Amino acid sequence: MTSVQYALRAKRRSLQWHQTASMFRDEVLLLRHGERLDHVNRNWKSNVGVPLSHLPNTDPPLSTDGRWQALETGLFFRQQRRHAKIRQRELGMLSMLLTSPFHRCLETAIIVNITGFDGKLVVFVDPLLGDWQSSRLYSHAPGLGGSYDLCGDSILFCPHWESLHASLSSFFRTAACKRKLDGMRNLVDETTIAGWVETLDGLYNGNASFLLWTSPSVRRSLHQGISCGDASISYPSDRRGGYAPCRSITNNGIAVKYPEGPGCLLLRAAEVVRTHFSNDTDTPSSVPRCVWEAAQGEAKGLPRTFRERSSLLTLSMSDFGPQPFNSIALLPPTRTMIVTHADVVSALLKQCCPKSYAADRKFSVPCCSISYISRSNDFYRGERGTIGTKEVKEDEQAPPVDRNQEWDIGAVGSFSHLQSATVLQYT
Repeated sequence: MTSVQYALRAKRRSLQWHQTASMFRDEVLLLRHGERLDHVNRNWKSNVGVPLSHLPNTDPPLSTDGRWQALETGLFFRQQRRHAKIRQRELGMLSMLLTSPFHRCLETAIIVNITGFDGKLVVFVDPLLGDWQSSRLYSHAPGLGGSYDLCGDSILFCPHWESLHASLSSFFRTAACKRKLDGMRNLVDETTIAGWVETLDGLYNGNASFLLWTSPSVRRSLHQGISCGDASISYPSDRRGGYAPCRSITNNGIAVKYPEGPGCLLLRAAEVVRTHFSNDTDTPSSVPRCVWEAAQGEAKGLPRTFRERSSLLTLSMSDFGPQPFNSIALLPPTRTMIVTHADVVSALLKQCCPKSYAADRKFSVPCCSISYISRSNDFYRGERGTIGTKEVKEDEQAPPVDRNQEWDIGAVGSFSHLQSATVLQYT
């Protein structure tokens, strides 16, 4: 997103370079999954038939309405990217998708990716984004419909494609007949929907899997577990309330301990932020090679006044490598969508915005609602030189970003992008 943000800022010629540099931002969109089938049909396993019935009781698919919510979310981004103004087009752009390994989140992410971005966004799975493992929600440790696998040094998550393909192919094929699309006729026609089905068929026939991007400790422990015949990792709390990785005893675990208290969920949220957005020198994160390559490709088109541009272009990378720079931000500015669960959305908001939200505060996070947070990104900083024709003086250098900077809140639980009726329940 650096080139897009720079293009927007460059139009404001009255700004000095240090003012422009501070406007580069990381943007995170927290998307709750669509409505889950077991919320409308408690006996869903006995009614859905094969292959959906092969999913565990604890990992239900989306309901039909949930798929419509995900579809409308994807179409919202599709529409924004066609806008005439670059600022509106920016609102429809995403750098990547991060998702929970639960089936309902993967299904939501796949629908949004196909309908909004023609399936071109890269999707990463992070077990730390999984549902809250509370004994109030689950009577036993929940299992997943998908599984983990090794490919060289990389860990892949393989979803239950038989269930995904069976439900989504029929859903896409009937989408053209639904009145709910009447307001989107300029975006969707039979050719568009045929393209969705073709993209889905390609994923299914290729048995597509998603690269795991999680904290180094979780990745290391998962790697050991898979090598020994296990495909998950559990996390009992240590005496300080933190996470202590241990070998898994189940094949379909969620990579967190069971049962899990509210404090553990907040620790998980902190680990998510450190892993994907913060360059912590004490516990360096690992970044997938494809992400670094995308950053290098973007850097080629940036002005030389971007300090780390040259170093980034010459960087030699392994599949996973630590952040090579001294910036606080882990990556150049990104716009990332995280597809996860209501409790995890709340935990991330509390972790990123502790001054605004107390740890015991409750949130209304409807299905497929979007919560938006952002913060300044210091990956690129200008050196002495020019921006256009403007000289950058010594006292105009960009000030350092506060390492403890709180994220700014743009929206919490917004569902204005949905056309379907949304039911809010308060307890």
